[in-house]
Amino acid sequence: MGLLGVNVDLRIAGCIKIVAKSLKYTHPMTTLVPPLTDRDREMLHTQDAHLDTNEGFTYDLASRNFLGLSPGDEPAKAIRRYGVGACGPRGFYGTFDIHLDLERELAQFLNMEATIIYPSALSAVTSVLPVFVGRQDVLVCDDGVAYPLQCAMRLSGAPVYWFRHQNMEDLERVLSCVPQVRGQRRYIVCEGLYQDSGDVVPLRAIIELRTRYRFGLIVDECHSFGVLGRTGRGITEECEVPASTIDLLIGSMETTLGSVGGFCAGTQELINHQTLNGQAYCFSAALPLPLVAAARETLKLLRGRGEAELLLLRQQVRLFYSRFIDAQLRTFSIRGAQNPHSPIIHIEGPNETALRVVVEQCRIAPNSMQVSLAQYCTGGLRPTPRPSIRLCIKAHCNDDKWLLKLVEELKHQQGQHRYEDTTE
Repeated sequence: MGLLGVNVDLRIAGCIKIVAKSLKYTHPMTTLVPPLTDRDREMLHTQDAHLDTNEGFTYDLASRNFLGLSPGDEPAKAIRRYGVGACGPRGFYGTFDIHLDLERELAQFLNMEATIIYPSALSAVTSVLPVFVGRQDVLVCDDGVAYPLQCAMRLSGAPVYWFRHQNMEDLERVLSCVPQVRGQRRYIVCEGLYQDSGDVVPLRAIIELRTRYRFGLIVDECHSFGVLGRTGRGITEECEVPASTIDLLIGSMETTLGSVGGFCAGTQELINHQTLNGQAYCFSAALPLPLVAAARETLKLLRGRGEAELLLLRQQVRLFYSRFIDAQLRTFSIRGAQNPHSPIIHIEGPNETALRVVVEQCRIAPNSMQVSLAQYCTGGLRPTPRPSIRLCIKAHCNDDKWLLKLVEELKHQQGQHRYEDTTE
């Protein structure tokens, strides 16, 4: 199927050349994008957590490429070989050899039987749950999950039982109350690394409870994949449990892999079922080939030097917590547990206005940084979290100037009460 797409591209290119010749163009045809300069190539291969802007360098604490892995010029090579788009859904002339290669490499890296890739992380999350869960089934879910999982649960139509965030006693109470009906599928749903709090799920305790009460387990690893574990294999490596203890593992290539797309890993039977029933797999255009090539290259880098990069990342996280605690801030606090393995940190303040002031001041040179006020979608199944500044710590923040400035701005704002409280 992929070869057919390449042949079509070649025929189109040949037609363009014939038309250009017939019109007697005297100038050679140019591409829409100019060739890469030496500076462009340097930026493609960079690993530090800096952005080159018109005002100079700024620290990047907003994007989620935590390890700074770069695919280099692999996407450009893929364009020259395959073209830009896949030209259709995976089941309709949209599957190329590197789609299959990436799925096989992800499965091997995660120690799972098989994987399936989706065109985006959001479409992966919202497609997987409705495939396996219907109105007659039951979901038991942590009430701290993010909006994408809430959307997926709504699309499934299944009744949802909530347990308090990270509270295993409350989870056991809920599991014991859910009746067991013949032919009914029952799943526990959680995130490996909660994007709205930065907490790491206590997977061992959940596995013990799911085994005792006979529930399936679905884990959203969109932020824990590539970050948790000794080599970045996610929450199963972090908690030292076999990957097979998770029925469905949903991940993202938009964070550590620095590309686009999502994936689901599981048994071969469960993956095959999605090729016929996954909405985003069947009806959305396949992931463009340059992005597939980018994900393959960064996955190769993660496999080769992930352990060393993760050590650097955790050093930066520990440095942040040390400086934050030493600052003795009274009106600002860290949301959730202070886990040194989690690069997502939420800072809460007296109100949203004070947080906005800190964000704006951090963007002013010198030592400017890109930090973001966390944005939450409304209309989910759970109330939106309190306003917070979300920091995405990077492994290659080469100095602590950004940290000193952030703490200075927080100190400057603490104790001031001239802001109108906008928190509901």
